[in-house]
Amino acid sequence: MIGIANLSKGFGPQTLFEKVSLQLNAACRYGLVGANGSGKTTFLKILAGDEQSSGGEVAMPKHARVGVLRQDRFESDDQLILDVAMMGDEVVHRALREQDELATQDSPDPMRIGEVDDILNAHDGYSLEARAAQVLMGLGIAEEQLRQPLRTLSGGYKLRVLLAQVLVSRSDALLLDEPTNHLDILSIAWLERFLAGYKGCVVVISHDHRFLDNVAHSRCRLRHRYAIHRQLCGVFGAKSRDPRPQGNRDSQGRKSHRRKESLRRSLSSQSYQGAPSTKPSQADRADRDPASGAFVTPLPQVQVRHLAAERPRRARH
Repeated sequence: MIGIANLSKGFGPQTLFEKVSLQLNAACRYGLVGANGSGKTTFLKILAGDEQSSGGEVAMPKHARVGVLRQDRFESDDQLILDVAMMGDEVVHRALREQDELATQDSPDPMRIGEVDDILNAHDGYSLEARAAQVLMGLGIAEEQLRQPLRTLSGGYKLRVLLAQVLVSRSDALLLDEPTNHLDILSIAWLERFLAGYKGCVVVISHDHRFLDNVAHSRCRLRHRYAIHRQLCGVFGAKSRDPRPQGNRDSQGRKSHRRKESLRRSLSSQSYQGAPSTKPSQADRADRDPASGAFVTPLPQVQVRHLAAERPRRARH
């Protein structure tokens, strides 16, 4: 889907990453993690074509559509919330606008009307409004708000509308930079289900490790000047889901558990010559605590009597 070869990026003397080569496949979801300033957002901008690299190349199919979560994809706050989300599918949204314009003309071109209708049928364009409404409501926008101006929303909810715009786009690849920002638990759960059913390639940046565990097939960790990655069935990452069948994983897990238990028993039975004893003497200990197994040393009797003497007496009624 997306091929990356010897990709490098630097700003003056500072090198963010260099000679990164990997393959991002369709139907795979990748989590991009790393410390702040390691170049995650810059890496995503290069993939989207919004920024030039210092070296290397990014290759993808000629007609591939890439959906990118940006912060300025609405023209003005006067646009309706539903219209902003529908803008994500640019081909269909443009055809719908032209269809509305043709409908207002006194003598529209019948040939062009047919061509626009063919475009909408080919891209399932007549369902765009319903799809956009479904995504918006999944991200926590109430149905009664859909036809209100964007200015009626707070900044966090405006970002939800922009996220909906990307999800509606029907892109072949999604590049998402911190998509869970400003989302509540229910909206995050809905987004996880949406991405689980998405058939394209997904690259997502997030500091929410639980979200990445539920979404990403594999992770790539960017560090200063380079990216650590390993091959696993064509994917890369510092943490990947195990592609082996469940039975094989269970068998390997039981063997690993037995080895650890054997090692623990071996270490616990060893005695080290000359090591100071940490076991309390018989005179210093009274008994073992039944819950923890630790030796318990009682307080001196005089201290117990002293504490009891200071305890306030209850008034008799």
